[in-house]
Amino acid sequence: MQKMILCPRCRVQVKRDNLGELLCPNCSLRLCPKAHIFDGKICPYCGWEDPNYSLWQKAQKARLHGAQSKPKEEATETRAQYVCSNCGVSVESSQINCPNCGMLGAKYKMAKAVPTETISMPARSGTQAKSLLDSIPRESVMKRAGRPAKSDFVKEVSRAKRTHWLPPLRNFVRPVLVSTVLCIIIVGLVFGGIYAAQLIRQTFKPGVSPPSTAAVPNGNQGSNWSLTGRHQPKTYKLTTNVVPEAGGGIIITPPSSNGTFEQGSQITLTAVPNDCYTFSYWDGIAETSENITITIDSDKDMAANFRIKGTEPPVISEVKANSNSDVSATITWLTDKPATGQVDYGKTKDYGLSTTSNDGLTTNHKVHMTGLEPNTIYYFAVKSANECGNEARDTDMLLTLREVGYGDRVGERALDFTLPYYNDDNPDSPNKAGKNETLSTYLGRKKILLNFWSTYCGACIGEFPYIREIYENFANRNSADSDYVIFTICIDSKIDEAPARIKTLESKFIDEAGAFTFPMLFDTVGQTKKDYHVWTIPKTIFIDNEGIIREIKIGRFKNIEEIETILKSLD
Repeated sequence: MQKMILCPRCRVQVKRDNLGELLCPNCSLRLCPKAHIFDGKICPYCGWEDPNYSLWQKAQKARLHGAQSKPKEEATETRAQYVCSNCGVSVESSQINCPNCGMLGAKYKMAKAVPTETISMPARSGTQAKSLLDSIPRESVMKRAGRPAKSDFVKEVSRAKRTHWLPPLRNFVRPVLVSTVLCIIIVGLVFGGIYAAQLIRQTFKPGVSPPSTAAVPNGNQGSNWSLTGRHQPKTYKLTTNVVPEAGGGIIITPPSSNGTFEQGSQITLTAVPNDCYTFSYWDGIAETSENITITIDSDKDMAANFRIKGTEPPVISEVKANSNSDVSATITWLTDKPATGQVDYGKTKDYGLSTTSNDGLTTNHKVHMTGLEPNTIYYFAVKSANECGNEARDTDMLLTLREVGYGDRVGERALDFTLPYYNDDNPDSPNKAGKNETLSTYLGRKKILLNFWSTYCGACIGEFPYIREIYENFANRNSADSDYVIFTICIDSKIDEAPARIKTLESKFIDEAGAFTFPMLFDTVGQTKKDYHVWTIPKTIFIDNEGIIREIKIGRFKNIEEIETILKSLD
């Protein structure tokens, strides 16, 4: 089968049995009529390349023309031939230089004397001149590095596609990369030289040399030279003080974490007075403004002086002593400005006892004194100080009551009792079976409301909503931190029937009175009813925190505000 060879550039078919103008000096293959170069190669089969292909082309044409002009009989004349060691072209022994590549001198290999026609002209038939291509086994030509063999046509097309664009791209990228690298090197050298010159100029000034760190404490303190030899700005320390310490403070702008600033820095100091103080002056500066700006040129110690803004104490008026008990008393007074309140008291004018100071600022003051003796004169002094600590005093005296006895009337001490709770299944109710309550637990500690009622009393049921609201909100469900406790006491004569009647009443009046979720005690033997002379119901007794009965209400409450007013008056 005839092998097909294509020019890798113009794709012209090259046939070995046709007469052509150009032959490859390496494999004797006919070349493209124009001897196209593709990727630096001329021969599409063996890859022969010749940078001086134009000279070789002229030599080929001249040889071909000379062979055709000679007689046929002279074509077979044998002459001594040499092979150019550079391009491989046969050269006559009479020629000194290679007509193809121009190689100088006789640097050729001796070739056998062959007919000129055989060397110069391509074979006119398949048997006349057998090329190197036909002598190579097909397996060795088609297989390379163990890869599957490909046809000549496929191999030439693949080579044309692969090399069509690479040479132009490589020819463009190489000079660009080289130019870029050279530019980078030149720019680096220029900037490096500039930086080195500046460094040398700053480090070694005429007539100035860096001081030795050996003569300076800690190696670099007090020196304007860093370890690198470059000049560094000097820093100074700024210290601030406030006189008196409670007078206020100083704001430094811009701030510094270590209190040091560079030489020449402009620093603003702002004096901020505390309550009751006003700014007075800066030490060593004639400026009286709270804001000053200083230039840091040395270590500085700045002090801001403040003075008390006001020295007038509050005015005390309407001092009253209210003694509703034999062992306690309440002192009230007013001030013209918000102030604190406290009372010193005792059996003599030296006092000796004091109440806890009320640090809250107010104009209405009320202080309760305890631990007094019955029917005794006590001296007391009320004290109030404004926000700046300026204090005012006013003195007076009081006489405690005679020893108060126990009873059921206003001004008497409430009688103690212990009563059981009503059993209620409601989880929100405090009434639990087996639980008892003793009044003395709260006497002298809390303000107490005792409400006596009966299951046969419609007016009693009517005020239950107010009792429940007072218990839940005002007394905070009788919690330990509340100042009030609320109790209701059922005084039914048939006390065994009372639990069932209570359940019936709760179900019947649930819409009007709501659930009975407030403390209900049973007077099981009627003793409490007798002690407090409960003959008319409802009856409500109010007891202050000294255990003294302060008010008794007979009949139904009209609203919740009525109950709250009486409870607040127990103070």
